[in-house]
Amino acid sequence: MSTYTAPHRAPVKLKHRPRRTATLIAIVSLLFVSLLAASRSPIHAAPASNPIFATIDYVQNAISTALAPIQSAIADLQTQQAN
Repeated sequence: MSTYTAPHRAPVKLKHRPRRTATLIAIVSLLFVSLLAASRSPIHAAPASNPIFATIDYVQNAISTALAPIQSAIADLQTQQAN
């Protein structure tokens, strides 16, 4: 009687990435790491050299000026109600 032997598989070849794909992966990885490093570093802006701060100050002053008569009227009504 003959014995059964399982067929042998051919050895699996390791697939090698093309050079273009490896270069693209390296570039994307470096870009991601550099963006991550740049996002963690604090940014300091001087109010004198940043026009956004001047705009915010202007808007806050305009709001305070517009609300001043309303706030004084509320204060007057509160004093009248207290008396």
